[in-house]
Amino acid sequence: MESARLNNIEIVRRAILAGDNNDNEQSAELTAPTHIGHALFDSYDLLKGEQLGYDFETTREEHEEWTTYLQEQYPHTRTTIDEIFEVGDDKVVYITTTTNTHKSGKEITTKGMSLDRIAEGKIVETWYSWDRLGYWQQLGFVPHVKELLARFNEL
Repeated sequence: MESARLNNIEIVRRAILAGDNNDNEQSAELTAPTHIGHALFDSYDLLKGEQLGYDFETTREEHEEWTTYLQEQYPHTRTTIDEIFEVGDDKVVYITTTTNTHKSGKEITTKGMSLDRIAEGKIVETWYSWDRLGYWQQLGFVPHVKELLARFNEL
């Protein structure tokens, strides 16, 4: 039981590290050829220009396209795993702090939480959420909370 727990957690740790290192080959080895995503927000595919909704399936090719796009937008990424633990025999929950350097030079730090389901040594399904409001605020597209609350109080 202990080795299975370490194995699943290690798979997630290696996948996160592969993302930070722009290692698409390692990422592909750790992710199932077809991956199911469950965003805890209404997600949008920038590459296809369409709404994905809350639940969507991604092929390996789509995953590689998306990864390449992110690497172009954020050439430097550093993820810290704040908490990580196994749930049952096939799921790993983790909380992260990620600092990205956007190609414009802006540094953006966000918190996120994910749950990965692992089967046969591959991440096959992910539920996730992250601080999207803080992300857009740090890029300067959305006012900070104090200004948003002032606007709310004017309604």
